[in-house]
Amino acid sequence: MTEQNNNSIELNDETDDPGYQESVASSRTSGKAKQASRSTVARQERRIRSEAKKARKRRIYTAGGSLIALALIAGLVLPSIGGGISTASETSDQVVKKLTGEKIEIQPGEIITDASVVQYATTPPTSGPRLAQLAEWGFHSEQVNDGIIVRNLEYGGVVFNHGLQGNDVQELKAFVEGLPGYPGCYLVNPYPGVQDGQVVMTAWGWTHEVKADNTNEMDQFAKDHRNKGPLYINNACEADVTLNSNVSGERHSG
Repeated sequence: MTEQNNNSIELNDETDDPGYQESVASSRTSGKAKQASRSTVARQERRIRSEAKKARKRRIYTAGGSLIALALIAGLVLPSIGGGISTASETSDQVVKKLTGEKIEIQPGEIITDASVVQYATTPPTSGPRLAQLAEWGFHSEQVNDGIIVRNLEYGGVVFNHGLQGNDVQELKAFVEGLPGYPGCYLVNPYPGVQDGQVVMTAWGWTHEVKADNTNEMDQFAKDHRNKGPLYINNACEADVTLNSNVSGERHSG
């Protein structure tokens, strides 16, 4: 009992000691400070994460806004520059002029001596076996042999095969005579296989059927195909004439 009292007295003495009390107070303060420090760090980490998240959203919104702005600018500016963006096919169509008429596959054939046994791929023919003889350019009141016609086409001729009668024939004749370069490279003849009132124009590898009064398309076909055959001789397709006007000898593949 005496020993316990002594220990109690010693403990009371320590707790009464100012140094001991200061040490206890300091320890308590340090623990609170550590708790406060951990809480502060946690708050700072949450704030950093929040700010980073907001920054990512701002970047996403900014990038999206920029793309939209660029799309709007492109939609406004590009149409004013050459009609906008064109595909390869469209560009090709713009560069290569579309020629009047229907393009026909070239029928193989050489110079022959008898055209009566030849079967041509089209009626009237646009290519194939042909005679060496060249028909006189200009107007013909009777049908010219197909083998001779094909020879004229080879030289770059444009042939007006018609199924006309009376005054219609004279009107066609007058129209063709007014074409640049007549009679060079032009041939007019009746053709039994052509329907009444129609004109079937032929060139090497090309054909185009129109009504007799459709002079606009006849004129365009002549411009597109005159003197464009595989054998180029001169601007008159080797016709011994003085041309009505200057005629270009420009070539095109067909």
